[in-house]
Formats: sequence, C-alpha cells, structure tokens
Amino acid sequence: MKHIFIVNPVSGKGDGQKAARRIEAEIARRQLDAELHLTRYAGHARELAARLSADPDQVVYAAGGDGTIWEVLNGLPEGGRLAILPCGTGNDYYRMIDPRNLSFEERLRQTLDGRWVTVDFGQCDRGRFHNCTTMGLDARVNALAVQLYQKYPLPRFSVYGIAALICALKPQIFEIELTTEHQTLRQKALLAAVMNGKSYGNGFYSAPQADLQDGLFDVCLIEPVSLLQILTLMPKYKKGLHTQLRQCRMIRASHVHIRLDRPTEMQSDGENFTADQLTLTLMHRQLTLRVPEASILK
Repeated sequence: MKHIFIVNPVSGKGDGQKAARRIEAEIARRQLDAELHLTRYAGHARELAARLSADPDQVVYAAGGDGTIWEVLNGLPEGGRLAILPCGTGNDYYRMIDPRNLSFEERLRQTLDGRWVTVDFGQCDRGRFHNCTTMGLDARVNALAVQLYQKYPLPRFSVYGIAALICALKPQIFEIELTTEHQTLRQKALLAAVMNGKSYGNGFYSAPQADLQDGLFDVCLIEPVSLLQILTLMPKYKKGLHTQLRQCRMIRASHVHIRLDRPTEMQSDGENFTADQLTLTLMHRQLTLRVPEASILK
C-alpha cells in the first residue's frame, strides 16, 4: 500500500511539526512506500490532494486540525481513501472515530495497522465538509476563536469559551427559511448548525445524537434569547444538554436548503464565509476512511 502524508506543520501551535518528525521516523522504521508533504500556505493541502489519483491501494493521511482535513477532503479525487491524524486545536471530528486519549505516535501506529470503514460527509455550495456547517453566533465564535488562538498564548480548552462569551454580548439575530425533504419552516434564530458530527469548537456538542454512518444530518436551531438566557444556555449547549429546551429545535434530514433574510457569518469545518442561502446534501457512506482497529465506527 502507498501512504501519502499531508501534514500542516503549524497546526496546534507546533504539534504539526512534531507530528511530521514522528511520521518520518515511522516511515523509516517500517520501510513504508510513502511520501511526506508539508503544507506551506493556506490551500496547499487541497492542492496536494488534488494531484493524486483515486488508487484503491493508496491512502491519504490528513495530519492537522479540522482545516487541514477540510482541505484534503476537498482536494481528494472521487473514490480516494482518507485517514486522519489529529494534531489541531479541537479535533472534534476525530473523537467520533476514536475517543481514546492516545499519544500521536500510538494513533499513527494503530491507524497504519487499522481497518477500512465507510462514513458520511456533507456537500454544500462551498464544497465538501466532514463535520459541520453552521451559521450565526457559533460561526462568529469560530472566527474570533481562531484570531485569539493565533494572537495570544491562550490554552486550547479555553479559547472557544472566551470567544463565545465575547460574541454573546452582541448577538446578531437572523430569519431563516429551512427546507428539507420533509418540511419547510421559518423562524428567527440565534444560530443554526447542520451537523454530520456531534461537536465542534473544541467540545460544543450541538448534535449529541449524530452518527457518521446514518445518512442524516442533525440540524440544530436555537431561537433568539436574552443575554442572561444565552449565558444559561451556553453550558448546556457545550455539554449537549440543550436538545430538550423549548428554545431549541432539532431536525434530521439528508437534504437541507437554507435561505436567510440577510448575508450572515457561516463556517464549514472551521472555514468562515458569508452567505444568505445554502444547499446541503448528505453523501451517505461515500467516504472510505482508515481507522484504528479499536475505532467505534463499524
């Protein structure tokens, strides 16, 4: 088997650089038929993946955070096979593959010795996404969290919480029209999250019942609330305890069309953009993923 490693050396404030050295050592130790590529600029991982062919005897490893995974997924040719080596800030998606607290070296070794599964991914106007596409408050939080993490020596576990508190002081409400294969609804919203995975933002469990292999998005809509209610809601949202609250609506669908009353901040797997409408389709088990033998995926 041919192993193609695409590593973001600046992910995780240096974790990516350490990962590259450990991958290089493991390639030498096992004498693998392998290539190791370090990304040099935004979009480079996507370019590197796009140069590859969809060889069934080849696996492409995305080593970095959600942004690196997003780039590789969007560059990967149709039918290409993917593996993930997490070394980013949150690594939310990877926890749905293997929640164990392993060292990078052990994850690398167990993935190399692992097995194949097929998983869902999302397709929208911005391209493919593996974990989520969200809009409103949480997209603003994501943009600010990235800025804070890059500029200040803040610990990973706190940066999203700090960003959430700052953005909660100035919530921006939007009106959403959401159409699925089953229904159309209209309401004002504080945030909307279309989830393939369970969580984002380093452990905000927007969709605690989500499943990477069930063929459905879990859509979370939160209606406008007061600042005090936001501060009360936020800890519940982080722990996934919000789904039964009257301010929350959960929907499951494989196809979602969203129209907003104005251009609104959005993010897809951590990549921020602004739009007033979006169409999202769930690609059921269309991605072949290499995972550790002990992965919770089937």
